[in-house]
Amino acid sequence: MFQLSSDCEVELDGFNYEEYQGMLREILENLPHVKKLMIGQWCIQVLSICEMRGLPSPMSNCHHLILDTCLNSWDFPGIASLLRCSSDLETLVIDITPPRSTKFVFDVKSSRKID
Repeated sequence: MFQLSSDCEVELDGFNYEEYQGMLREILENLPHVKKLMIGQWCIQVLSICEMRGLPSPMSNCHHLILDTCLNSWDFPGIASLLRCSSDLETLVIDITPPRSTKFVFDVKSSRKID
């Protein structure tokens, strides 16, 4: 458990899905008061896998959401989940970057939601 002031900025990127999925969700759950949130492509992809498995993004009160992504098809479920859970969102910035080396492959056809 950690505490941050409400006027801080948080940037998340670079997690290994299998090892840090729970940690990423816990971090997001503990950031409901953060007003500006920057999320990188790796975290977006982890959130996509969570969404496909029936685990939506934690609720957020962020007003400014910055997404660093190359908009691969496996980013869309994570982005949609973030947007659904950000009811106070005022500004959305999508920073489209060139594809980096793929850190993992996400096969939508083999993924299924867990009830």
